[in-house]
Amino acid sequence: MKLKHLQHIVLCLCGWWIGLTACQSAYEGEEETETTQQSLHVMARAEGTSAHLTYPAYILAFNEQGDYVARQILTGPDSPVELKLKPQAYTLVALAGLNEEYTLPEQPRLTDVISMKEGNRSGRALMMGHAPIKILSGKQIPNTVNISLSNVVSLVNVTLEGIPNQVKQLKLQLAPVYAALSLQGEYTVNNQTVEVTCTPASEGVWVAEPFYVFPGCAPQTNFTILMEDEKGMQTYSYIFEGYPQANVPFHIKGCYRGEVSLEGSLLPSDWESPIEVPFEFGQNEEEGSSSSPDETIPSTTDTDQLPAIGSIWNQGIVVAHVPGNLQQPTQILLLSLQEWTAFTNQAPAIIQENVAAGWHLPTESEARSFHKVFTESMLTSVNQTLSHTDLNLPLLDTQARYLSDNAGSFYTYSFKPNSKYLAAGLKVSYKLRFLRQVPWK
Repeated sequence: MKLKHLQHIVLCLCGWWIGLTACQSAYEGEEETETTQQSLHVMARAEGTSAHLTYPAYILAFNEQGDYVARQILTGPDSPVELKLKPQAYTLVALAGLNEEYTLPEQPRLTDVISMKEGNRSGRALMMGHAPIKILSGKQIPNTVNISLSNVVSLVNVTLEGIPNQVKQLKLQLAPVYAALSLQGEYTVNNQTVEVTCTPASEGVWVAEPFYVFPGCAPQTNFTILMEDEKGMQTYSYIFEGYPQANVPFHIKGCYRGEVSLEGSLLPSDWESPIEVPFEFGQNEEEGSSSSPDETIPSTTDTDQLPAIGSIWNQGIVVAHVPGNLQQPTQILLLSLQEWTAFTNQAPAIIQENVAAGWHLPTESEARSFHKVFTESMLTSVNQTLSHTDLNLPLLDTQARYLSDNAGSFYTYSFKPNSKYLAAGLKVSYKLRFLRQVPWK
């Protein structure tokens, strides 16, 4: 995914260097001499007008077996440090924002995980970056290695308006999310719930302090609002087609007027470009009535906000908005989340099955339009979204060719930018994805 603002750790490999820094951890039981180690100089800088690193930042070095070798601490942008490393291959991991709200072993392995101490949420953003590096023996290495740090959490803001004066307590839950992140950059421990308590900010307005969570681990997010008044605890629930994503702020704004309506959108905040994902839920109630605990509230949709191109919505990847008119509503063109592999003589059976379910094989014009939709950055974003689910969804494969329907004949296309549109062969297997239009109501 292309990030709007990246933080960079610049590591410069210098010549032979004698001695160790005070906080350098080294191999145990081996003599360290200027003939067995080289010096790796490290300094940090931030790019962008408002992007910055949160200090202290940490540089960890791991050998090829994933064992911890060394670390250094950067206390500020003008505090360069160095690592003493023996000639071999390493993985460098840079971390910023790692404070007492996160847990990590003192000398971790590369497979160890970072978790949040309290309720799967934190008050500080965590950033991470990686760089493989190989130090050669007996040579000065003029290379410069850059580690780009990005936010590995989602920023969540909650504002609830129109809350009655008799409300005593208000909480919001969201699930499922990941609860841990390995130093390799893989999210683990799924299906966790985050609960946050809201407090009055002004007349009728309750808010939660901004907090950070690891990304959601499913295509859908379950929201629950717990509101306690003199009648007891009222529970409102909604299933949202989307989930918190790393490096994308998640702003939730709700309003209570005899019912609860909740609107959510991903808005830019010097992080990733926005993905608009609006939603609301509620229950029409007669005056004086209340919802029972754990009651699921039917959802309606905000027609003013269309699902973003490249987002997952209604069991598909959004590839286009087809404008409507007075007689016909706007249509959302979806690409199937699943894909099939077959030879051209096997494809008709697969096509027939999907046509019966309301899908169709892309036409020539639709297949050609994919190059305008799935740019390199969009492909990265979509595949990152698909990889963050627990459904084993296949990624959009830029190395494969997919079948399309060209006036009754099979032609092929690729998601790789600038690839050609070609006739299909008989002795080659291809992949298939399907399209369908869904009315936006």
